[in-house]
Amino acid sequence: MIRFLSIILLTFCHLNFYSQHEIIKLSVNPKGGIFKDSVSVKIEGSGDIYYTLDGTYPTIYSKKYRNNSFQFNKTTILRTVQIIDKHVQKEKIVSYIIGREFDMAVISIVGER
Repeated sequence: MIRFLSIILLTFCHLNFYSQHEIIKLSVNPKGGIFKDSVSVKIEGSGDIYYTLDGTYPTIYSKKYRNNSFQFNKTTILRTVQIIDKHVQKEKIVSYIIGREFDMAVISIVGER
C-alpha cells in the first residue's frame, strides 16, 4: 500500500512539475527579419519581462515590458529576458532589419563581449 501511494505521489509531482513549466512562455511577434518600412512588435509572456533595444543583455535594471507594442523604424536588436520567482526562465534575441533590400540571404549574429 505504501509503495502504491509513493508511486501516485511521485506521478502527481511529476505531472505538476510539467504543468507549471508549460505555462512559462515567451514570444516576440513578428519574428525577426527584413522589413521594408517599419514593423510593429509585441512581446507575450508570463512573469516579469525586461528588454533592451541596443543588443545588450537585459537585467532587472533594464526597461520592464508593460504590454505595449514597439514601432521600429530603423534596424533594431531586441533582447528580452523573462524572470519568474527571481530566476531567469527564457531569453530571446530578435533582429529587425528595416529599410534595406538584399539579393542574398542575411544572417544577424548577436554576441556578448
